[in-house]
Amino acid sequence: MMDVEELLERFGLMHDQGDSQAAIRLGEEVWPALETQPSDSGIASVCRFVTLAYYREKDYPAGDIWWHRAAQRFAKCGHLRGTAMMMITPAFRAAARGEFDMVEMVFEAMQAIVSATRNAPADHIGHYSWALRLLNEKRAYCLCIADRYSDALPYYAVALEAMMSGEGLREFACLRGELKVRGGAALARYYSSALPSERNAALEELRELLLRSDAAQKHGEHLVEVHKATEENLSILAARPDASWSELRHYDIA
Repeated sequence: MMDVEELLERFGLMHDQGDSQAAIRLGEEVWPALETQPSDSGIASVCRFVTLAYYREKDYPAGDIWWHRAAQRFAKCGHLRGTAMMMITPAFRAAARGEFDMVEMVFEAMQAIVSATRNAPADHIGHYSWALRLLNEKRAYCLCIADRYSDALPYYAVALEAMMSGEGLREFACLRGELKVRGGAALARYYSSALPSERNAALEELRELLLRSDAAQKHGEHLVEVHKATEENLSILAARPDASWSELRHYDIA
């Protein structure tokens, strides 16, 4: 079996390419060997990648099994940043139930944990700036679920600032993260105002995002999910400017 570093490289590539099926197959193949090893952030990160792959395939029961594997291993090895990132799933579940007070409590706890890792070096779960981006992007997304689009915009702004710092990030991962944040922010901006000027500006941001993701793909970068989401959203809003936010394809892909 490959060592954990090699596994993470492969899982990272499959995640960036959106190849969930390959990630699931590899995860199930290597799990018997990983299960017997002591908990560390590398194995926990492998489990997190497989969790995300199952969730992308909407196989939530299997994804939850891997979520518990990842969360337990991050907690056992005392990895604060990884533990915080695993709290996103409970926040999403609470948002889906309409329990937005619980969502806020979870994100406040995550904020405290992530802030405590500001000076920690980058490792398997990424740099502080990566965790800060993910925390604020997902918090903004949950605010959009609650129809609080104006409240979501400042969190998208913090996420973008964190992403643009780019510390400890691969160049591609940084670009992918930036475009996801910009896409989510454009949708929040569109729905935060009924003014034609604001909505047109948001649509222009989506068109620019489409051009950038298309250009990146032509250079061999795998931004299929971002590109498809933007293409679909522009098509829907062109046909039905009053379509609801929930009808669109969102950028909450991890």
